[in-house]
Amino acid sequence: MFGQCITAKATDVVATVTNSSGEPTEYDNINTAINKWVDGSTLTLLSDVTFTDGDSSIDISDKNVTLDLNGHGIISDSNFKKSIIYVRSGATLNLNDSGAGKTEFLRCYYLDKTGLGYVVESSNNETVQASKRWQPFYGGYITGAWNGSESKGGVVVNGGTLIMNSGAIIGNDGADDYGSGKGGGVYVGGNGSFTMNGGLIAGNRSYNGGGVYCDDNASFVMNDGLIQDNYAKCFGAGVYVSGTFKMNIEMDKNNPANNREKGIKYNRAWSGGGGVYIADEGNFTMQDGEIIENHAYGLTDEGRCGGGVYIGLAGIFNMYGGRVCQNYSDKGAGVYLESSYSNFNIKGCARVYWNMPIASNAIKFEEGEVWVTDDELQEHYIAGDDENVYLPEDAKINVDENIDFGEYGESVFITMEKPGIFTNGWSYGNTQSYFDSDSSGKYVV
Repeated sequence: MFGQCITAKATDVVATVTNSSGEPTEYDNINTAINKWVDGSTLTLLSDVTFTDGDSSIDISDKNVTLDLNGHGIISDSNFKKSIIYVRSGATLNLNDSGAGKTEFLRCYYLDKTGLGYVVESSNNETVQASKRWQPFYGGYITGAWNGSESKGGVVVNGGTLIMNSGAIIGNDGADDYGSGKGGGVYVGGNGSFTMNGGLIAGNRSYNGGGVYCDDNASFVMNDGLIQDNYAKCFGAGVYVSGTFKMNIEMDKNNPANNREKGIKYNRAWSGGGGVYIADEGNFTMQDGEIIENHAYGLTDEGRCGGGVYIGLAGIFNMYGGRVCQNYSDKGAGVYLESSYSNFNIKGCARVYWNMPIASNAIKFEEGEVWVTDDELQEHYIAGDDENVYLPEDAKINVDENIDFGEYGESVFITMEKPGIFTNGWSYGNTQSYFDSDSSGKYVV
């Protein structure tokens, strides 16, 4: 189901555990290796391993350890029915992949019509070529989890700390058929924290938070890496934020090609928040980075909002840099404010441009299909003014300081439910010319 996975023989060495003194010990059984994985040690995979019915999850408590995927996969088969990794209170997991970027570990994942990803060794087959989308990647991966009892996906950080430096979390299912599904790829809760310094979170799905679900009192810091091709049946295909999320990716302004593997991109939400959904009192701060080509395209009038970012009631979006562009939805293709209590604070070199309205209700779906390709979306693009920011009645954008146009020179086009004043903050310099609107009764103050 997940490609050519190696099932280790009894005499095969499947992993090593290297202690704090640098001395490795070989193990032919992954469960034995996990049991010997003590504080300060590193578990390194030497082959793919598959978890099935009767196996236990990798459950980490009260220790600081490192997992090196080393170009190999940790795979849950259809009988496992649990999350693959738990990081409990008092524990720290460092997730590395020394096989990342190596050509011998070139693989790909493809998405089926329900938005779930599958890892295979080669793209050279009819199933992959006929899929809605497929992408190559290099290195190790965690895949196949489905935790229906807890409605969570591949990795659960509940009170602990996970530092992801490399590796991939692909094709995990947070029970998207149930309203309680939280975090197909990653769930962070219980005062837990997740720091992403690199790697890939892709092809995961859930009811809310297809890629990442950051719950109340939890935190997620994204310093690098890519969250893409995730699906949410309701809100937040890339990221669902009820806690605190900080996006600190440093983009390469001189060579944009180096930014392809960074940011929040190509995620699909059935209702709202294709890239990011900020729940009530959730806080998302964007210092730099890209939220690009995400989509919200549900079939109900309540959906189809916030292709890039959806700010819920009393949610907070601090945009202090980076760009939100080329996202799709009916309302607020770039940024959608749910109410006058939604907070959108903007300053510095922050850019919201080229976001595109689409006639979502014109899209035709096959039975059981939820994933829409870029070509299908573009067929229903409504030509005319960009749909960058949608403001309901009495909602305003808070301009904290003068805005730098940067290299793009694009104004933020505002769509308002009711014409009126739509900014708070500075009014001198180029701040006024930074905005444009669909209403003659607009005011910038």
